[in-house]
Amino acid sequence: MKNSIAILTTLVFALSFAACASDDDSDKPSSTGKTKIGYMIDNFTIDPADPLCDIIDGNAGENVGSWFTWIDEDAAGTSISPAPEADQFCDATKKDGGAVDGGAYLSVSGKSGGHGVGIGAYFNFSGTKMDPVDFSEFDGLTFWAKGTANITVQLNMPAFMPIDLGGECPESDGNCYNYYSVNVKVDSKDWQEYSFAWSKFTQEDWGASNVKLDPKLIASFHFMFPSTNKDFAVDLDEIAFYTK
Repeated sequence: MKNSIAILTTLVFALSFAACASDDDSDKPSSTGKTKIGYMIDNFTIDPADPLCDIIDGNAGENVGSWFTWIDEDAAGTSISPAPEADQFCDATKKDGGAVDGGAYLSVSGKSGGHGVGIGAYFNFSGTKMDPVDFSEFDGLTFWAKGTANITVQLNMPAFMPIDLGGECPESDGNCYNYYSVNVKVDSKDWQEYSFAWSKFTQEDWGASNVKLDPKLIASFHFMFPSTNKDFAVDLDEIAFYTK
């Protein structure tokens, strides 16, 4: 909850520049690569039309979504690469060795502390706010990862977003940022696939906890690295919403 200031600061900056698992076993990694991709968020293909390497592959509505990162500015020594500046994503995008096709992938590392650091992507920025997008035709989120990190994968809806970002949550109430999330432990030198059905995402017991997860209202998602990580290094690829 307390990382709201850092996340809000980074979002404002970033926006200015523009499980295959069964229902019961969707939190178990699989390296089969048989997940049916319904909406590819990003497989980090290098695109000359994207000089900052921050635009996600998926195009929702009129506007192209974009990646952003944040740190806890109140916790000394926290860091993340790609750094919270617009020109860092190309440096973190590796050209080959990806999970499925041997192509590009994103390498993320840093030092966590306080209320965590992270990387996320919004789907539809309308100029002054993030608008939600309907992903209800899909069944959950899937991605590939390798390295060493504890990750909290978060789904954001307007109910958890401050009003000044186009959400419905008065930040003064202290109820914002209580995202639906699922915890993942990545500890492998080899690529592993992780897939999570919507039902696997839950809330912590605070804040706006009486709001049900609605895949019709997804505004952004995040990979948050909690303070239990200290140092972390993880590679990410083939991030998508899947269908059964």
